Amino acid sequence: ASTASIASGDVSAKTVTIDASIANYLAAPVISGKIRADSVTSGGTVIRGIDVDLTRDGDWTGFSGGATVKDIPARAAGRVRLANGTTTVELASGQATMRGIKAAIAQTSTITIANGTTSLDRLALNLGGGTATVSGKVGEALNLNATLARVPMSLANSFSPGLDAAGSISGTVTVTGAPANPAVAFKVDAAGVQTSQTRGAGFGGMGVSSSGTFSGNRLSFEANMSDAAGLGLKGGGTMTTSGTPTLDLDFSGKVPFAFLTRTLAAQGLSLSGTADVNLKVRGPATAPVITGTVRTSGARLIDARSGLAINDITADVAIGDGVAKINRLTGNLSTRGSLSASGTVGINPAQGFPADLSVKLVDGRYTDGRVVTANLSGDLT
Repeated sequence: ASTASIASGDVSAKTVTIDASIANYLAAPVISGKIRADSVTSGGTVIRGIDVDLTRDGDWTGFSGGATVKDIPARAAGRVRLANGTTTVELASGQATMRGIKAAIAQTSTITIANGTTSLDRLALNLGGGTATVSGKVGEALNLNATLARVPMSLANSFSPGLDAAGSISGTVTVTGAPANPAVAFKVDAAGVQTSQTRGAGFGGMGVSSSGTFSGNRLSFEANMSDAAGLGLKGGGTMTTSGTPTLDLDFSGKVPFAFLTRTLAAQGLSLSGTADVNLKVRGPATAPVITGTVRTSGARLIDARSGLAINDITADVAIGDGVAKINRLTGNLSTRGSLSASGTVGINPAQGFPADLSVKLVDGRYTDGRVVTANLSGDLT
C-alpha cells in the first residue's frame, strides 16, 4: 500500500509505502516486508528518510534500516517480539551521528517494554573510542545506572566551539526520580584534562576526580585536581543552574609557579616554587566575589636579561574587594642585599590591574659582570 500523505491528530506522513504481511496478529504479531516514508512528523519532531526492512524469524520480527530523526541520521539492526503484553527488542547493531559525533552499539543489548516501563539491560554505546553502558528502568520514575569508560572529552568540542577539550572520563552516573525533575549522582575520574583556557593559563594535562549530586537545579560536588608539575587543589561546593547561576565554592591546595613559565619567558623571566592557595568564590557567576589567601616561601625569580635572581622569596597575599593585598613580600638578591614589598594590585582585567606598591631595597648590589657595579638602597613607590 502507498499514499502521498496521511494525517491523524498532530501526526502526519508523506510519501509512505508499506509492503508487509502480519502473522499471528492477535496473539503475538510477526511482520515481514518493507516500510518506506519520505517523512513522518509528530509535534515538533520530524523523521525523514525512513527505510526499514522487516523479516520473519519464528515469533520474532527482524529489522534493519534507518532514518534521520531531528537531523540526526541513525541506523539499527536487530529483532523485536511482542508477547503477553511485553515488547522485547534485541539490538544487534546501531549507530547515530550528531554534530559529527558518532555513537554506535558496542554489543548486543536488550530493551523490554511492559506496563509503561522501559528496561535497559547493559545498553553499551561506543563514543569516540570510549564506552557508556546503561542499565535500569524508565517509566513514571527513573532508575538508571551508567558506567563510563575512557569517554573522550573532545566530544564536547562539537557543542562548545573554542573549548578544544582533551582527556578522557571514566566513572559512574545514576539517575533517579521523576523524569521532569531527575536526581543525578556521579563519581568520575578524568585523565589528561585540558581545554583552551587551561592551556592558555599554562597548565598541562590534569587529573581530576569528582563526585557529587545534581537535583532541583542545584549542583553539589567535591573535586581534586593534580598534574605532573605538582598541582594539588581540593575543593568543591554548590552551584545553582536556574536563572543566573550562583556559586558557593571553596578551593585550597598547592599551585606550582611552573604554569607561568610561558607567560614569564616572553619577558625573559622565570619563577620556580609553589604557592599555597586558599580561595572562596561566592555570588552570581556573571560577577563572582573572590576572596582568600596566596602564600609562598622559598620561591626564586630569575631575570635572564640582567642575570639577576631573587632567592628565598616569601609572600603573604590576601585577596578581597577586587584587589590582591600584599601583606608581606621579601626576598634576597643573588648579588647581595634584600628587598621587601607591600601594597595592592587590582585583579579585575577590565580595570587593567592597577597597582599601588611600595618596594624597599636594602644594601643591594648590581653588577653586569663586566664594567658596571652599583650598590643600591632605597624606597620605591
